[in-house]
Amino acid sequence: MKEKIHPKWFEATVVCSCGHTFTTGSTREKLHVEICSACHPFFTGNQKFVDTEGRVEKFMTKYGTVTSQKSKKDMARAEKAKADAEAAKAAKEAEDIARAAAAKAAAEQAAAQAATEQAAAQAAESQASATEMPAKPAKPKRVSKPRARKPKAAATSTGDEAAEASAQPAEESKTEGSTTQDASPEATSTPADGSAQ
Repeated sequence: MKEKIHPKWFEATVVCSCGHTFTTGSTREKLHVEICSACHPFFTGNQKFVDTEGRVEKFMTKYGTVTSQKSKKDMARAEKAKADAEAAKAAKEAEDIARAAAAKAAAEQAAAQAATEQAAAQAAESQASATEMPAKPAKPKRVSKPRARKPKAAATSTGDEAAEASAQPAEESKTEGSTTQDASPEATSTPADGSAQ
């Protein structure tokens, strides 16, 4: 072997995160490990969850407080956008409330105006009726004279039967007229010879 080209060899002490220590040969004097044969599940047969941080967690714990200028600007933009959205929402709600109040006030005003117009109309009507001259007396209803009714023909009668039915009332009126004529000459007439009975 060549001289002065090899590193120095030490009897190193290895310390595990579980607390177990042992010695081995190494180029370093002390070694720190997270898992060893005393705590590894392959050698012990017991499953154990090793509480170790991943690379991202290690980075965040080491450099988590440092933020870049770009991330600061992005955060400021996000906060500004959120504030603007909240302000716009509040303005819209206020505008809606104002519209509702204006509509309610207009409705109340219209109702009040309608009530005053109605009261004025009633007052004008009562004044007009008070100053108005008495109305013309109502004309009495015309009394209508009953009309002479035509006799109804039977629904099943033919034209000849209808003619006979209409002729019968005419004959009755003639016979009544003849009986009155017969009776009246006797009562009023005197014998031609002039003698009284």
